[in-house]
Amino acid sequence: MSKSLGLSPAISMVSCGLLASLVLSSCALSSHSESTSQSKEQSVFSGTGDAYWINVEDPASVVGDADYVFVAKVVSQGDAEYDGQVTLETSTGTSTIAAPFTNYTILVQQNLKGSLLTNDSVPVQISGGFSRELNTTVTPDDTMLPEVGRSYVFNAIAQPDGSLLVQGGNSVVPVDDGYAVVDSYVEAVKNQIPTPRERFSSKFEQD
Repeated sequence: MSKSLGLSPAISMVSCGLLASLVLSSCALSSHSESTSQSKEQSVFSGTGDAYWINVEDPASVVGDADYVFVAKVVSQGDAEYDGQVTLETSTGTSTIAAPFTNYTILVQQNLKGSLLTNDSVPVQISGGFSRELNTTVTPDDTMLPEVGRSYVFNAIAQPDGSLLVQGGNSVVPVDDGYAVVDSYVEAVKNQIPTPRERFSSKFEQD
């Protein structure tokens, strides 16, 4: 089933070892390289395909676009799934690969927005992962793939089937310096700037 990528920030992608700008074409995403490089804004598409922009360096905008914001520890990393095509523009030419999405299992430690289960493992899917064609890892611009055993602030989008998708700039933020990062996102949620789009609920919400 195709991801509802039109419900959250569009992304450019870079490949490890490659100075590449990727355009997510058949995933119905586009990049705005000039705006991204100057203000770190990324395109957001509504369910009808209308586009607008959010500033991914502004936590209030990032959490306002997310359906769920939470602190979680990464329990395990699974295999990547592939959905849609990614076209790479590199200094040596153009390549098209299947867009990877990596599966993770997490344990929610603190809900900041929304109310996900905290007493059980929760699966999430994060844009990026191992590319079969390039034999390397490709990740969204300004985003990281989390490491098992570490905790992060996640900004997730609920999909129509109730699953959770994480993608876009600052959608995964490491928590390495105590509560400073968490506190900043608590304040961001209080001052969030909601984006006007159709929203869904996760099937991993608390009863």
